[in-house]
Amino acid sequence: MPHEERSDVSSGGEDIVGGQQRPRAVRYSITSPVRYREADGRPWREGLLVNASRTGVLFEAGGPVPAVLSPIEFVLALPTLGDLPVGKGACVRCEGHVVRCREGPDLRPAVAATIDTYEFVPRGTDAAIGSA
Repeated sequence: MPHEERSDVSSGGEDIVGGQQRPRAVRYSITSPVRYREADGRPWREGLLVNASRTGVLFEAGGPVPAVLSPIEFVLALPTLGDLPVGKGACVRCEGHVVRCREGPDLRPAVAATIDTYEFVPRGTDAAIGSA
């Protein structure tokens, strides 16, 4: 089976929004656990965050990838920045939708999703571990 990539995001550093090209937000390489599920209440899955921006994330999926345009929920653990308290003990619970998927026999499944809404939640709570 050949590699399959479904996308509504253009290559070349621009996104297509409402039929118009706009520069992509700056992406930051962050390796961190992520829990995700389709917003219809399916079971939570484990993944690994690859990068994030103010508008979305890319993560390696720990199972089958959701369809493009599917609503998705995900929880990100904020990394600790040295001795700074930024991110210590906090997670971000997000809702968005899938904009791009990568899957194939020789590839790790990956999902690119928007961040439409988010809230900070303390680590160790049901909301933070993706069980609420």
